[in-house]
Amino acid sequence: YQRRVRGYAPGPGQGPPAQGLAEGMTVRFRCKTGKNLRITKQSVVDGNGGTGTWATFQVHVFGPGQYGFVNQVQQWLAIKHGSVTQTPLYNDPDASFLLHLNPDSSVSLESYTHRGQHVGVKRRHGHSKLTRAHKPSSKLYIEVVY
Repeated sequence: YQRRVRGYAPGPGQGPPAQGLAEGMTVRFRCKTGKNLRITKQSVVDGNGGTGTWATFQVHVFGPGQYGFVNQVQQWLAIKHGSVTQTPLYNDPDASFLLHLNPDSSVSLESYTHRGQHVGVKRRHGHSKLTRAHKPSSKLYIEVVY
């Protein structure tokens, strides 16, 4: 089963179903920068990714509405010590996220461990930042790769 969602913001029926990212799905997160969320070789999370291994994530379901995202070089997206970062550990509690669906078909990723802290990306330079609530910088658009 292979499906590709085209465009910046998926329309109705093009994104995953509500709370419906499935175990093993491969996705990318389109940011306000127009590029994808990525974890770089230097372990920096930013919004300047393309479509390669650093910006393509496999979904892991840890529980109802609780997800983990690992890129193709085995770096897990995480929120640690007040910043958006990565961890190499599968069972790191800081790598667990709640998925919030927004009315415009975007999602927000809230830390499961650090409630109220969301993954965000600055529009101008694409640097990652920690947001404290649902703000425009925390909106991500899911592209289902397969």
